[in-house]
Amino acid sequence: MSMPNSTPLPLGITLEPPAGWTHMIAKHPGEKLASSSEILLDETSLIGLLAARQAVSDNWRYIPDPDRDAWDPSASAVGDCEDWCMAVRRKAVARGMSRGAFRIAVCRLPSGIGHAVLMVA
Repeated sequence: MSMPNSTPLPLGITLEPPAGWTHMIAKHPGEKLASSSEILLDETSLIGLLAARQAVSDNWRYIPDPDRDAWDPSASAVGDCEDWCMAVRRKAVARGMSRGAFRIAVCRLPSGIGHAVLMVA
């Protein structure tokens, strides 16, 4: 199966963050992403990151937001994709990884459904 080509954005376009993110930051300003930082993804940090991901995934129950996209930074076992991203980030930071090394990317799947992905810099 081949992946669909992405649509490039024209230069000069400013995109607004998802409304769910904006609402969450208004309620939980401490969740705003830290300044960008890089991590050395050596064997130790990779094992820690994968352990954090597995710990969250083993107990996660995916439930989509019914009406509007609500980002919940306190979610630990139930939620949708961005809630999962924040739970893995929280678990990885608790294991000593830099909070600034994580970003949440949002995209739209070919089906039209929005999706969030946790990225590590």
